[in-house]
Amino acid sequence: MMIKFLSASTAIAVTAAAAAIGVFAFAAVFAFAQTAPAVTVSGGEGTSPVTYSYSADSKTTSSKSIKELLTGLSNLESGSITQSITVSSESDVPVRFWLRISEKETEKSDALPQAAESTPAPDADSVLDYYSVKITTAGGEEIYDSSAYGKTSPYDTYKDMELLTLNGEETSDFEEYVIEISTNDALDALSADAAKLEWLIVSDGYSASLPVSDSEDGAEAVTLAAGSYAVGEDIDSGKYIITGDSTVKVYTAEDDLKTNIILTTDKAGKTGVEEYTLNISDGERIELTSDTVFTPYNASQPSSTATAEAVAAVSYAAETDVETDSVGTAGTALAMAALALGAAAAAASAVFIRKKNEK
Repeated sequence: MMIKFLSASTAIAVTAAAAAIGVFAFAAVFAFAQTAPAVTVSGGEGTSPVTYSYSADSKTTSSKSIKELLTGLSNLESGSITQSITVSSESDVPVRFWLRISEKETEKSDALPQAAESTPAPDADSVLDYYSVKITTAGGEEIYDSSAYGKTSPYDTYKDMELLTLNGEETSDFEEYVIEISTNDALDALSADAAKLEWLIVSDGYSASLPVSDSEDGAEAVTLAAGSYAVGEDIDSGKYIITGDSTVKVYTAEDDLKTNIILTTDKAGKTGVEEYTLNISDGERIELTSDTVFTPYNASQPSSTATAEAVAAVSYAAETDVETDSVGTAGTALAMAALALGAAAAAASAVFIRKKNEK
């Protein structure tokens, strides 16, 4: 039997084609195995789950009304109600979540609810404070307590309550929350407007995936006295763990209230939180009512707050491969076979060329 060898150029072409097939197969499998980001929020009996999806490359937050799941709100005139919801998320990257009370429903938070047509007095009460909200996980971990936060500005048209970050380790993830809602009797005059408020779930799969920029080890804490401070001039931008007995307000470069937090060193005897993880950027302004300690955040010594736990989940996800489904596994095997074919063709080419040169 006579064996006919391929020419060197043909063998190399076959090698390139096989390698290209392998690369194409990897790309196709990766695209096919990508999870389409989707959120489902379910409530108690007699309610239908609320679902929505969004683009994987979206750089804005997405939101959806879940008011229909909070069935007790319609009859809440005094006292309190307790409701449970389960937030499920399908995503290849970590996703941050908030529960939002808003004066107007919005699907995208880059088009936030518009400000009220009339300008309220600076010390006016906000309808957003009509409800007191406490959120815990089904396991009893406290996630949010509105009593730890200061009075909402009358100029704000929504209030966010941060939940846990999902999909830090799993493509399919969920968390069950117990929400206690009560009314503020001092704001009874706002009850009619409060009944019109929207309750939304808000998700952000973009900022949670951004790399975490931590302060260097050994960076010193700084104590700022009561007053107003410009970020980038009086204090460096970055992430800090703040402590003290003080009310801390952060305003954006556009002078919109970004953060309003009450700090305390006596959690048992006062309203507030003992520490808070704060991100500040150049151009923002900080207002303090008393001495406040700003300790540069270091990932090796994370804060105990929910915000720090969310960041830790993001850091973990950045270092951990996301598991693929059976389709992805099978496709990867196909791609590996194609690359193996390319390697075999390359080896055959090398042998042929070497033998030809020896003649």
